[in-house]
Parts: sequence; C-alpha cells; structure tokens
Amino acid sequence: MSDLFIKNIPSIKQREFKYRAKMSSHELNEMQNEAFEDILDLFNKANQLQKSIYEMNLANNIESTCYTKRLEEAINELNKIKEEFNNLTSTEDEYRYITRYAYDADIEDDGYAAMVDKTTNDITAHIVNSTSKTRLYDETYDETLIPPSLQAYIGPDSFQVGGNIYSIEDSNINNAFDGSDNSVWFRKVITSPDVECIENEIVIGLPEDIITSRLMNEIILKTFPVGYIDIMDIKYKSNGAWQTIPGFKEHYGCKEYQSTDIFGNPTHYYAIQNASNLKFNFQDLQTNQIKIKLKQRNYEYDAENNRRIWYLGLRDVDIIYNTYTKDHSEFEMVFDFPETKKNIKIYDTEVYFNNSNLMDDPQFGVSKEYFYFDSNGNTHKIASTCPFILKGHKVMVRLTIEGNQLTPNIHMCKVKYKLA
Repeated sequence: MSDLFIKNIPSIKQREFKYRAKMSSHELNEMQNEAFEDILDLFNKANQLQKSIYEMNLANNIESTCYTKRLEEAINELNKIKEEFNNLTSTEDEYRYITRYAYDADIEDDGYAAMVDKTTNDITAHIVNSTSKTRLYDETYDETLIPPSLQAYIGPDSFQVGGNIYSIEDSNINNAFDGSDNSVWFRKVITSPDVECIENEIVIGLPEDIITSRLMNEIILKTFPVGYIDIMDIKYKSNGAWQTIPGFKEHYGCKEYQSTDIFGNPTHYYAIQNASNLKFNFQDLQTNQIKIKLKQRNYEYDAENNRRIWYLGLRDVDIIYNTYTKDHSEFEMVFDFPETKKNIKIYDTEVYFNNSNLMDDPQFGVSKEYFYFDSNGNTHKIASTCPFILKGHKVMVRLTIEGNQLTPNIHMCKVKYKLA
C-alpha cells in the first residue's frame, strides 16, 4: 500500500467532551474559530477552482475555434499540393526527394537513443541531466512548484487601456511556468475595429535565489493559441544589453519580412509566424533575464458591438540547462519509394537543422548509415557509399549524433534520389 500524503489538513482539532462534564467556553469558541477558518479555506479553494475551470473552458473554446480554422487551411493547402503534383512533369534524370519529419523517427531503448520530442517536432542528443531555471519539482507530492522569486512582467508599458484599446484581461501569469498542459496564460484584448494587430512582450526574471548558475542552452515555448500567434523575437540580457538568442533566425519557420516605418521607409525583420510549439537549442549562455515578443494578427469580430477581440499567450515557457551524453545518440527513419517499377539511386540524406548557425562548430556532427530491407522485412547494412543503387524500394537511414555538449536540433530529413 502506498503512503498517503496530505498537504492541507483541517485546522479544527478533535476534542472529547465527557458526559455531563463542565463545558469550557474558551474551548467552544476556539473550536468555532477553527471550523470558521476551515469553511473560509474551502470557499477560497472553491472560488479558485471555479476561476480555473472558467479559464480552462475559455482557453479550450479558443483553441477549438483556431484548430477548425487551421484544419480548413491545411485542407486547402493539401488540395493545392495535389494539383501541383498532378501537373508535375519531372523527368527520370531529375533529383527527387522524400521527406520525413522528427515525429517520424524511431529510437531503440538501448541507452543510445536520441531525444525525439513530438511536442516540438525535433530531435536532439540524449540528455543526461536537465535543470529548469523557472520551476522546481517536488518528488514528495509529485508536483511542480514556481519559485516566488520568479518575476514575469507583461509589457510594453505603452500598451494600456485607452483610445482604441477598450479592455485588457489577463489570466494568471504563473500558468505559463507551471509545466502543465491543462493551464495557460493568455491575454484577452478588446479593441476598435481599426486595430490591425496586437504586440506584447513578456520579460522573465530568473529566480536567482534557487538557481545554482545562470547557464542555459535551451528554451521551450508552447504558444497559445497554438499555430495562431507570431514569435517576433526571443532575447536574453547580457552585460546590460538585450541580444537575440543564437539560432532564432535559422529556426524552421522563421522568415524575413518587409515592413515600413512611420516615415514610410522600408524595414526588415525576422519572425516565426503562426508558431506552433518551439524548442531552441544553442551554445551555453549566461543570463538572468529573457524577453519574448509576441504578435497576434488573428482576431474574432464582435459584429454586435463593432469591435475586435484578440487572444495571445503562452501555455508553457521553460528555460533549461541540459547536459548531453558524451557518447553518441542514434535515431532511425524509414523511407518508402513509390516508384516500384524503377530502380532507385540514392545520392544523399539531407538533414535540416533548427540551429544551422552552429554547423561550422567542430562539436556539431551527424553521420548516416543506410540499410535495405529483404523480403522478410529484415534490415541489412549497405556497405556502398552514396550514390548507390538501392536493393528494393525501401531504405532505413540511421543517423548518429556525436557525443558533445553542443547538440544539433533536427527538424526533418530528406532522401535525395533519382530513378536509375
């Protein structure tokens, strides 16, 4: 039988009153006060629970609406791709590609498995130890604790109610740091119909009284509504100045955009539009502050009151320092070729990184091995180097990440081939 841990126990104490014994008014008053405190505590918890349920229901309704819109967009894009594919007239001597994403990867539970994260759709080296800079884990009660010294400020200061901003409403900012997918920090903004977008930022001050060092090498963001918010920048403070984290511009989905300033001059900026859940890996950095800039271009129109309603937020933010294995890490991807009546000549497997800015670092390395399948489904290593003619029409590629403190962040792989 497992041990039972009770965090909150009633303040009222059990008392024994003997038959026809003299009653103490002091004891009765004390018992009444204890019962009153317990009732107040229950009401406070019930009110907090009611508020949490309201916020969760609202968040779920917002994301359900966004998922429906994203599904419609995805179906439209799929139809376009089908049309383009049907119109494609590639000749046999042209290069062809088959893509597999990180969530398609397979790993073996043998101690050398790479870290495949299907939430953020990426692959990194095997993690030996991971330390969060934003929260603590209590093993006794199996819960995540947010240090009181963690600071989170929502800005900028100029973004206030007034003019074309009618109202601003925030859920609990700690919801962005509790590590739970069942809670979310979000901001609801109501504006006039002429507002084109909402831009906010969240500045995070790390709890230096609990962290042993300021080192970090990974940031994880879970956006809200997922796929319906733009990440404009992620910065860290170093020597009193804000700098964009390494690899932000190289991350998958980050593109360069053009805009104009108030004088009509063209300007350029980088952003990850319609961002899903994201993970950023970089070399070890020291900081005690992180700034995340968010932008919302999607709104809900309230026709009855002629106003726009905006939602933006974060389901989770984690700032981490990882220690990676000094040994190698492995993962595998299987590619099926549709051209079953032709021979397949493989030229390469191209690896796409979310942190390609580190590719020139000597610690940054990924090697590849190829295996063909026999008629029984067993794999056999291919001794030939690329290019080679594949035996059959199915290949397994084993990718090995070298054991170093600097990890690649792999988004997808593409096999490059021709019909032979």
